Order: sequence, then C-alpha cells, then structure tokens
Amino acid sequence: LIFLWVGRGLTSLAYSAELIDKIVVVVNGEILTQRQLEQERFLNQGKWEIENMIDSCLLKQEAKKEGITVSSEAVEEYLSKIKANFSETEFQLILREGKLSLAEYRGWLEGMFLQQILINQKRMQISEKIKVEEEELEEFYQKLKQYLQGEREGEEEIKQFCYYYEEELKDIGKIKIALIVMPDKDSISTAENIFQLSKKGVDFSTLAREFSQGPNAEQGGELEPLKLKDLAPFLREVISFMKIGEIRLIKEKSLFYIIQLKDRKELLFAQYGPIIEEYLRQERVEKDLQEWLEALREEAEIIRI
Repeated sequence: LIFLWVGRGLTSLAYSAELIDKIVVVVNGEILTQRQLEQERFLNQGKWEIENMIDSCLLKQEAKKEGITVSSEAVEEYLSKIKANFSETEFQLILREGKLSLAEYRGWLEGMFLQQILINQKRMQISEKIKVEEEELEEFYQKLKQYLQGEREGEEEIKQFCYYYEEELKDIGKIKIALIVMPDKDSISTAENIFQLSKKGVDFSTLAREFSQGPNAEQGGELEPLKLKDLAPFLREVISFMKIGEIRLIKEKSLFYIIQLKDRKELLFAQYGPIIEEYLRQERVEKDLQEWLEALREEAEIIRI
C-alpha cells in the first residue's frame, strides 16, 4: 500500500491530527485519497464511490483544459448562502463531522461549479448538432397515442416519457360516456324508440333517468372518466370508432345498450408534438453526453491502488 504523509497541525476547525492518508486512485497523475473519498461521501450523503470520484476528477481536469474558471467571488457568494442557514457553531460542527477544513470545502464548491459549467457547455454543443427527424417524431407520437388509449403495450421509452409528463398526460386517453341499459325483455322497438329520441335531441340524461336500469341511471347514465382498456371488450370495440356526441345502440347477450360518447381526451400532435420533440432531443443529448464521458475515461490513465 502507498501512503501519504498529510501533516500535523491545527486547522480552521481547531482539530489536529497526524494523518496517514491512503491513496485509492491516480487519475492522469492526480492523486485521490481515502480522505477525499470519505469527504465526498459525506458531502453527497453517502452516495459516492471511487468511480464517481474518478468521473468528478476527469470533469474538473477537462474543465481546466478548456479554460473554464470560477471566480473566488462566486464561490464566496454561494458559501455565504449556505452558511446563512446555520449558526457559525453549527456550520463548524458540520465541517468537523465531514472531516473538512473550510479551505477544502471551498475547493469542493469550486470543483462542483467547474463540472456544472463544463457539462452545461457540452450539452449546448451537443444539442446544437441534434435534429429530430419528422419520421422519428411521428413514430413516437403514434406509439404514445396508442399506449395512452390502451391499444398497445408501452415500450420503455414511452413509459419513461409518461413518467416525466405524468401530470400533463393523466387525462389523455380517457373517455366519458353515458349509458342507457335495458334488459331484452323490453322489445327492440322500445330500445329503438329511445335511441331515436336521443338522436333527435331529447336530453340523454333525462332518458337515462327514466328508462335505464344500468349503473348511474340517477346520474343520467354518466360514468366516471375511464380509459378504453378498462371497458368491456364489446363496448371498447364500438366506442373506439365513435365521435364525440355520437350515440349508438347495440345488443350484448341479454341487454340493450344505448351509448353516448360525451368526451374523449386525445393526444393532439399540435399540442404535444413540440414536447415530444424536445424530449427526444434531450434523450439524445444525454446519450451523447454519456458517450463523451466514457471516451474521457477510456483516454485517461487511471491507476487503482
């Protein structure tokens, strides 16, 4: 094992120790130690491994190569905002817990700024080169539309999009219907007469309250908004091709159904096309960004101790 003599003395946190610091990895000649790894774990709430430390080091090195700098004023301003949340004693105790000097914490903040500036610049550079083709956009739109309408299984990319835009999409694909349900002991002519009355403009809710023996008759036959996939197959097959406001009469087994499609929340391309395009662009940006970072790793001289 290789060890570094770090030193003896008082720090700004008023603690002193004789530290023997183990080297864990060397990245392009830059030594990273166990102490730094533990500090990073503290600052990142435990979610930090050697590979993360290597990536962070590579990004900071690349930022410096590209001439990116962070002013001491920017670091101090951000540090002041953090310190404003604590008393001086509390802040010093936090640093002590993380085995950090104030200078080390400043250095860590500067490194975070360097990495973020570099990554933002790379994202912009990559984004400028990416063009989402119309065919790709249309294909994604159709898959998403069919998935939201319950007509197909969702691929991982589609499900991820729905997760990101859950609030905006929560009602897409839902329909609102009203039903008049009558047993077949009532003749077809009776059902047909009610059907014709509804088509002539007699209020559907009034007819449902008077004649329906189905669910929610007292509410005018209206069901809560639901997705096509949640309907019985025979209803789904008919309603799939209905237009808003249209009324149909069907018979299934021993029941007549008069169906009114009151509303359908559709995925409109004019509204969601730009959102989909930006999503596809950002997915490509992140993919290319990861490939760029992987190239940095491959080109680097990394020695794990």
